[in-house]
Amino acid sequence: MTDALGELVLLEENELFGMLGKATGPKDFGLHDMQAYVRLGRAWFQQNARQLRERICSNEGVRVFVEGGDEYNALMEAATVAQAVAGMLDEKTIPVFAVLVTKLGLRAYCSSQE
Repeated sequence: MTDALGELVLLEENELFGMLGKATGPKDFGLHDMQAYVRLGRAWFQQNARQLRERICSNEGVRVFVEGGDEYNALMEAATVAQAVAGMLDEKTIPVFAVLVTKLGLRAYCSSQE
């Protein structure tokens, strides 16, 4: 999974939201417009925020990054988030979601109430 995470870390947020929209949206949606997938991904992210945030932000490994110093390691953070949501999301969604949360910032994500 770290190979997949390493590649995803290089992508921009909108690319990741588009991938999330493609992975979680209706399979017969037939969209060819990446912006539509971005909107679907953002909507899915918001709809599942509370449940996933509770799981992620209460995870002991994630708390180390949230409460730790300013050292930032995107790959380590994404791998930790991926482990925290294992079993809650399908295998295609986990790495994309984990990298998105990391790019948004774990501290900001865990302190957000939305």
